[in-house]
Amino acid sequence: MVERSKDWLKQSVRDLEIANKLTDDEYFEWACFIAQQSAEKALKAYFQKKGIDVWGHTLILFCQEIEEKDSSITQLMDDARLLDKLYIQTRYPNGFSSGSPMDFYSQKDAKQAIQSSERLMKWVKERI
Repeated sequence: MVERSKDWLKQSVRDLEIANKLTDDEYFEWACFIAQQSAEKALKAYFQKKGIDVWGHTLILFCQEIEEKDSSITQLMDDARLLDKLYIQTRYPNGFSSGSPMDFYSQKDAKQAIQSSERLMKWVKERI
């Protein structure tokens, strides 16, 4: 496996920039989803640096795998849980009994998602 942690982290940073722009433009559901994507890419950068190939999108599972070797990730489990809830429902109307995702997400939600992603990214940056 070719080690590409810098590429994953670089895209993670860019995704977070986009999440902020989407928040400014009031596309809160997309800002939440892109914040999740940013954190996912940051965690995948960590695994890349360690030579571990991971698949999937569930951040809490990634964190649990990391926790076996580095318990400092434990403090970020709630961030991973919050972001995991934003992977599907932010994009698909059938995630709710009625309405579209745009009807359910606010600026506060987007800012919380971005902050959670920032914390996970910071943790990764300190380790790779």
